[in-house]
Amino acid sequence: MRYIQNFLTTSNDVETLVNTMWSLVYITHGGESEIDEVLQMDIVEDILKCLKVDSRQLKNATLKTIGNIISESDTQMQFLMNRGLVELVYPLLSDSHKLVRKQAAFVYCNLLAGTADQVKEVIEWGNGQVVKT
Repeated sequence: MRYIQNFLTTSNDVETLVNTMWSLVYITHGGESEIDEVLQMDIVEDILKCLKVDSRQLKNATLKTIGNIISESDTQMQFLMNRGLVELVYPLLSDSHKLVRKQAAFVYCNLLAGTADQVKEVIEWGNGQVVKT
């Protein structure tokens, strides 16, 4: 896990970031304890930064990682929501790449399956922009 953290926090090479993110996709698919281990690595900000990189492959892998994290527990979902997840994923709903739009919609579907307060936060974000989209 230390290597994943190192690659994600220090690399500027998109291919390295994509491969690192795919590693996180597989790790976070393992379950709640694996996700907790990833969240404790203090790399969430670096994961979220990858959503802003102009790379379809990186955005796709990042959204899959995020989808895995938020689908496991409401606590893990809230952890990412507290770091601006709703706002960061919103522009990707209109990305030029269909697969990125699909993964962004998947993330929002997971967000809307959260607690009542989480659903309310998503719906009310940006004066209801998500729902209007």
